[in-house]
Amino acid sequence: MIATTVIPELLAIGRSEHLENPHVFDSLARRHDLGALNIVHWSDWNAATSGLSEDDLVALVKVLTMMDNRCSGGGSVAAVIWVYRVLEQRNPERARSLDDWVLTRSKNSWADFEGRRTWNAGAYARELAQQKQQEEEHRKAVTRKVERATAAKMRSEQANAERAAILGELEHLSPRARLVCMAERASHPPHYFPEQWADVTDEDLLAFDATSRNALIQWLAPMRKDPWKRLHDRLKLIDDRN
Repeated sequence: MIATTVIPELLAIGRSEHLENPHVFDSLARRHDLGALNIVHWSDWNAATSGLSEDDLVALVKVLTMMDNRCSGGGSVAAVIWVYRVLEQRNPERARSLDDWVLTRSKNSWADFEGRRTWNAGAYARELAQQKQQEEEHRKAVTRKVERATAAKMRSEQANAERAAILGELEHLSPRARLVCMAERASHPPHYFPEQWADVTDEDLLAFDATSRNALIQWLAPMRKDPWKRLHDRLKLIDDRN
């Protein structure tokens, strides 16, 4: 993860006439862990540089070259390599114009971009292809995540709307008639309905015929918590007495 404030700070140093001064990073190092920054994953650098101009990328390549030296080198995962590749994908000629500048200053053999193209062009091309594939897989994964979240939200909204419609149909019924209708909707468990609907008088419970009472007892049987369990027990007691 790259802090939002670090890119402008790096660009300011990259454009500075003091870029090659050994102490130019002192202030930045007090606020950021430069060693950790130098080996941040390439995908984070791709994201952080997506909105930069080519001039910004040139300045960033230069400052990251010098920062890599200060950090004793990030090897094959140094930040300068990822930012150079971003520039190279956008403007190959502009990137290659930096080869000599980087080569004469960098202490990192992996930053010899021209040499790497010469002796390892095939591997370099495969790396770029792999990077593009990983970026595409990441994009697809993000898209799938967004689609799943959107679908889940739609299902939740639909379920809430259906519940509101069902409750609206039942809320005006008498408590006894409402319980019968609730039990008939076997696809919805008792806790789907408001708990206060379980508060039914003994008079209403005694008025149920045996068939309705048994249907309610079976519907309420899985409940282990009040108030639905208490309603089940009250109905069961009435049924046992009859």
